[in-house]
Amino acid sequence: MKYFIIKNKEMPWGDYGNTLFRGFLNVMDDNYNDLEIPTIERTGPYVPDIYTVNSVNIIVSEKVKKIFKENAITGIIGYKEIKIKKIVNIDWEKWEKNKDPEFYPKSGEPEDYIFKGKNDITLLQKIPQLWSLNIIEKYSLYKMSNKVTVPLNELELRDKIDVDIFFPVNMLYIIVSENFKNVLELNDIDDLQFIELKYNPN
Repeated sequence: MKYFIIKNKEMPWGDYGNTLFRGFLNVMDDNYNDLEIPTIERTGPYVPDIYTVNSVNIIVSEKVKKIFKENAITGIIGYKEIKIKKIVNIDWEKWEKNKDPEFYPKSGEPEDYIFKGKNDITLLQKIPQLWSLNIIEKYSLYKMSNKVTVPLNELELRDKIDVDIFFPVNMLYIIVSENFKNVLELNDIDDLQFIELKYNPN
C-alpha cells in the first residue's frame, strides 16, 4: 500500500487562484472560541467536491460523503455540518487558465475576492450541503535527513498503517492511502494532488 500527503490541485494565478478555489473556513468566533457549526465563505457556483483549508481541515460534498461511506473509508471519526455563510458569484471556472484572471480585487489582495464581494443569497441557497471531516490523529512522520526543512518526498512513515486517512501526531499534514486515492479517481474527482511518501513499516 502507498501513502500520500494531500494538497489542493495546483491552480493558475498563484494566491489569487488558491483563494478562488478554497475560500475560507471559520472554525472559531471573534473570541477564539470553537464554533459549534463552522462557517464557509467562498466563491461559487463552482465548489470542489473535496478540498483542504487551513492545512488541517478537509471539506467534502454530500456526494463524496456518500462515496466514502459506501467504500468504507477508514480513519474518519465523523462528519461535521458546515454552514455556508457567504457565496460570491465569480464563475472563474470559465476563465482562460493560461491568461491572467479576468479581474483582480480593487485592493490587490486575493482574499478580497470574497471579503469585499457581494453575498449572492440566491446562489447560496443552491449550493449543496458541505461537511468537514473529523479524522483520526495517529502515527508519526519522520525526516529522512537532518535538514531543518525537507521536501515532502523526503518524509517517511515507519508505522504499520491501518487506516485510509489520518493526521500524523507530529506534523500538520493530511495523509491518505492508495485506496483513498483510487476511490476518488474511480469517481472522476480530481480536486486534489497526491505527494507520495516513503513507507517503510517496522
